[in-house]
Amino acid sequence: MRETYPVPGQRKRSPKAILAGLAAVGSLVAVAGCGGGQTQAQAPPQRTTSTATPNKAPAQPSIPPSIGYDASYPQADLGLPTPTGLAAVVDLGVNGGFANNWNAALRQQYEGAKRSTGNKLSKIAFYLWAANPSGEFQEDKVTDWPHKGTNPVGTCNSSDPDGPACSFQYGFNMGTADMSHIKSLLGVTSFGTVYTDVEVGSGWEIQADNGTPNAQAQIDDAAALGGYALAIRNAGGKVGLYSTAYQLNEIAGDIATDPLPIAVKESLLTAQDWVATGGTEQDARNACSESLTPGANVRQAQFIKRFPAMPASWAGYDYDWYCETGVAA
Repeated sequence: MRETYPVPGQRKRSPKAILAGLAAVGSLVAVAGCGGGQTQAQAPPQRTTSTATPNKAPAQPSIPPSIGYDASYPQADLGLPTPTGLAAVVDLGVNGGFANNWNAALRQQYEGAKRSTGNKLSKIAFYLWAANPSGEFQEDKVTDWPHKGTNPVGTCNSSDPDGPACSFQYGFNMGTADMSHIKSLLGVTSFGTVYTDVEVGSGWEIQADNGTPNAQAQIDDAAALGGYALAIRNAGGKVGLYSTAYQLNEIAGDIATDPLPIAVKESLLTAQDWVATGGTEQDARNACSESLTPGANVRQAQFIKRFPAMPASWAGYDYDWYCETGVAA
């Protein structure tokens, strides 16, 4: 486990609790709106027998074929979801509350996901808790903040220690470590879509700047997301984004107009979307046409309200509607 950094005034929260709260303010802000070849960036440093007649199995609930669930460290103490083989998709969180530590329950949740999907590994996706602790966070001595590295945005060095090049390098380093952790812990050799979890309150430069979005902080935060995207592609995954249109815009601004290299922006603008709604199954189904960025494909949408025929063992999890326009994981 890598060291964590403090976020002023923030306690560890479920990465979905923040989005559920923001989705409740839908009357004020609309929750809508919403790579190519590999480019090399400087690699980051290495991280861390009964005779009784068995009872007949109960009938399994008729779960809609387009519903799955997601799990991360907040569900570590919950029983693994059943029944077997009926989840359309399972999304697993890699981190444990910060961008630079691990979800200690990931291995157990991965084994449960294999059972829930009928061992169809193509239906299992991963998501990475992203952050960009630059700006005033440097006063908190983020020990894994990069001080050198050449990447598609530029050169990270002391002349602009918390600018877009170093922000990109941080995202690339964290993303590379996350993807390596998945491979080494779970023995995963190939990936489908890997989502970058983009949420206000997770440790972004705009948060360090008193939570007030400003153009430079948004450029730096978008650069960090570009670093995560490159790390995912280099590991063989497809780039995805988990967020709401409102939060993505608060953090990264208008990605299309950010003064970053076109390849960096395109990796985000063409990402597969996982849209959070904080609502019902119908809200999630509606969100399949509400991409995070213009023209992007919504692969799935998250909801939190119980649905008909929901298995009792799924209580405490968040649910996901697998949109018809995408393919599982």
